[in-house]
Amino acid sequence: MNVIILGAHGQVGRALMKQLNARSIFFQAYDINPELPVIHKLDITDVYALERVITDTDALYVINCASINDMEYVESHAKEAIDVNTLACENIAKLCVRTDKVLIQLSTDQVFDGEKESAYTELDQPNPLNHIGVTKYKAEQKIMQVGGNAIILRTGLIFSEHGNNLLSNVLEVAKDNKILYFSDCHYFNPTHNEDCARVIVAVLDQLDCQADIVLWGIYHYGGSDQTTFLEFSKAIINGSKKYDSIITEQVQASDPDLAKLTHTKHANLNCTKLLHNFGIKQLPWRRGLQRTLNAIYES
Repeated sequence: MNVIILGAHGQVGRALMKQLNARSIFFQAYDINPELPVIHKLDITDVYALERVITDTDALYVINCASINDMEYVESHAKEAIDVNTLACENIAKLCVRTDKVLIQLSTDQVFDGEKESAYTELDQPNPLNHIGVTKYKAEQKIMQVGGNAIILRTGLIFSEHGNNLLSNVLEVAKDNKILYFSDCHYFNPTHNEDCARVIVAVLDQLDCQADIVLWGIYHYGGSDQTTFLEFSKAIINGSKKYDSIITEQVQASDPDLAKLTHTKHANLNCTKLLHNFGIKQLPWRRGLQRTLNAIYES
C-alpha cells in the first residue's frame, strides 16, 4: 500500500502518519506548513505543484485532510476558504480520476443546518448555515460530479493535543476563569483525531483487499454518545484537574440569547452506513479525551 496524505500537519494528518508508520505502510506527507521533517511543503491551491505530487507517484490512495476549519477565520477570509476547502478538492478529485487513484476526502457535520433533532444520515439534504459548511458542501458536490473512486467522510468536531480546537480552547480559558460558560443547546459527536485516523486506515485496508463490492460515496463518522458543548467542556475540566491546578470551579450553561455560536445546533451524525458497509464501529469520545489529556500532561 502506498498513500499520499495532504494536510499532514493537521490533527487527522498527524494521527494518520503515526498509525501508518506503526503499520509500516509507506506514505508521502504534504502540508503548507511542513514543521515536521517527514512532511514536504505543498500548497494545494497551486494547481501545478499539486499535479506534480499526484501524477509523479505510483501511490494508489490520496487522503485529503487539508482544510481551513477555524470558523472565525473562514468567515473573514471567504476567498481563501473557497480556494482551499472547495476548489483545491475539485482539482484533487480530477487528478485522482486522471491517474486512477482512490480519493478519501474529509468533510464535516457542518454541511447540515441543525434543524433535525435526530442524527443525520447520508441521505439527509445538506443545508449549511456557516461558511465552513458551505465550502465543504460545495467540495462534496464537485467531487461527486467529477466521479471516480472517491469516499467522502463527514466527521464530528475533531479534537486532539495538536493545534487549535475546542479542547485546547477550553484548557486555555480555564487558566484564568473560575466560571466557564458553554452552550447546552448545541449537540455534536466529539471525534478524537486518532479515532478518525483509525477509521480511515480501516477503510484503506478493505479497499486494498480488492473486495468484490466497493461502495464509493459519502459516509459519516463521529465519536459515540452525542453531547453538548457544555457537557464536553465539563468532561475536559474534570479530567484535567488531576493533572493541573486550573482555577475553574464551575462550568455553566451560557445564556442562549447571548451564545452567538455559528456551529450547527444539532450536528449529530448517524454512522450506521459505515458500520454496515465497512464493519467499522464507533468508539466513545470519552476514551479519546482521556488519551488526549494524558498526552498533554504526561508528555
